[in-house]
Amino acid sequence: MKRLFFYLLLPLLITFNAQGQNEKYTIYKHGGKVYKTNRYVRKTGFLKFKSDNNSYELPYLELDSIVSYEKNKKSKKIEPVVQMFIPISKKQGALMRVVERGKCTLFLWRYALGGGTSTNYYAYREGERTPKLIATRDLISPLNFIKDTSEYFSDCEALVAKIKNKDFKKKETPEMVRFYNTECN
Repeated sequence: MKRLFFYLLLPLLITFNAQGQNEKYTIYKHGGKVYKTNRYVRKTGFLKFKSDNNSYELPYLELDSIVSYEKNKKSKKIEPVVQMFIPISKKQGALMRVVERGKCTLFLWRYALGGGTSTNYYAYREGERTPKLIATRDLISPLNFIKDTSEYFSDCEALVAKIKNKDFKKKETPEMVRFYNTECN
């Protein structure tokens, strides 16, 4: 009986160990303070983590960015992944992944909603108060992609023409922002 219990318990222990967070995160605070940690927990209003055997609770408004490293599925190279806390409105914000940087910065926000995952793209240009939702990868979307992106990027006629000709689709939002950053004034 003890052997049976051991043989049943062993795969579970191996599985739990394999599912643990083995990633390394570097957390940057406004003002230059840097923390290194293996895991963090998102809480309402703050980020909780351990660094140097001390436990910290860092309010989102003091958080500059979180950097980890991930293998790119296409190129198989290990690339940095940057996340930042982005205020969406006066009372709400979210920890979003930075997809593109430049005149226009593109953020990706994934969250669980009703048993599924929702994926939204937010664009932010210097001088704007909050980022604007420009695309969503959901099947049912409240956005009209062509109308909303054409309106947002109206200062670049070449990009608006490509959007209206359907050269850029929802799933190509990062390429669209990259085009804006390189080709438009």
